[in-house]
Amino acid sequence: MESVKNYINRLNSFWSGQTKKQKTIYIGSFLLIALVIGISSYFAGRTTLVPLYSNLSPTETGTIKQSLDSKGIQSEIADGGTTIKVPEDQADSLKVELAAEACLNQEISIILFLVKMLALERPIKNLE
Repeated sequence: MESVKNYINRLNSFWSGQTKKQKTIYIGSFLLIALVIGISSYFAGRTTLVPLYSNLSPTETGTIKQSLDSKGIQSEIADGGTTIKVPEDQADSLKVELAAEACLNQEISIILFLVKMLALERPIKNLE
């Protein structure tokens, strides 16, 4: 506790020995450094979003947004709902993943359609 009091006394003695101009320089320098650190932290931690797809219909936008949300991927709808933006470092892989999902969904839809058509052509006969 004595060393803390000793340190505070030395700091007060130093501060009172400074001119008004020196005090202004110290405070200004501290604020400038704090501002530079704050701005740097903001830009370093910010995620850059880039367009994944543009010129989408509302249905397409909703489907893609739902898929991204279910995967926990940060996304943003822009341009009145016609563009979806994602983090820049994930954009390329997401295009491939979503294209593969779309192909799989189309294949499943085609299979279901064919099964329904076959069922209509050959009605199930009652076994009596």
